[in-house]
Amino acid sequence: MLWWGPPLLWQDIVNINTENVGRWASGPLSTRSEFTDFAWVPRRSELHLFLEEIPKRDDIDISGARYFHVIFSHKTERVLHLDGAIRIYSGTEWDLRNGVHVHRTGKVGLRIKVFRIDDPIQPDAVSSLGASFFVWNDDVAHFFGEDVPPQFLGNDG
Repeated sequence: MLWWGPPLLWQDIVNINTENVGRWASGPLSTRSEFTDFAWVPRRSELHLFLEEIPKRDDIDISGARYFHVIFSHKTERVLHLDGAIRIYSGTEWDLRNGVHVHRTGKVGLRIKVFRIDDPIQPDAVSSLGASFFVWNDDVAHFFGEDVPPQFLGNDG
């Protein structure tokens, strides 16, 4: 459920030229998360996408945060880089992260890279990977263009 921010979708990537940030509240299938942040951040001729699903504070000893980063080139209209990682937060780090949006967090937490692609790929290839990486997060699946029943999206479906 869109908590705040613009309701932009992955398919909008070629038209985004300004910074846009937002947050989704956890949905019916992602009740183990506190929230999911998204940020579109332009840097020169590139657009960076940051997504991070934050676990509940009481679960940080057993659950990490899923983190996804994409760099899109407006010149070539291709993705130049994407990576997915798990971030492990201590209690203090979680408290710090909870008060800061994903595009401003820096290197807080221990990052464990799950995958990384540094070769140009079509934007369509990113959507299935992103939706799969955030399995059970219906807002991210909807963001990447997956068909999600409206009752799982709250009021932003």
